[in-house]
Amino acid sequence: MKGNKLGRGNPLAGRAAKIRAVLLQRLTPKLAGEIVDQLIANAKTGDLAAIRELFDRTIGKPGHTELAERIEKLEQQLAAAEEQP
Repeated sequence: MKGNKLGRGNPLAGRAAKIRAVLLQRLTPKLAGEIVDQLIANAKTGDLAAIRELFDRTIGKPGHTELAERIEKLEQQLAAAEEQP
């Protein structure tokens, strides 16, 4: 807020905005497609970082509720496996 000497914001925000503008100006649809093709190719070879990035950007990161549900399901499976002779 005006007059707040401690809340001046991010000092690097202007610099980041300039860099983002240059990137957006140079990134053509064709170039973006080529980058996506490379990301998919890397993911297909087993590059875990590429796989994670691809899934995070397309499917989305799992939420806390999804994670809790998965943990609960795994716990049930482990309990069932322990009960079997």
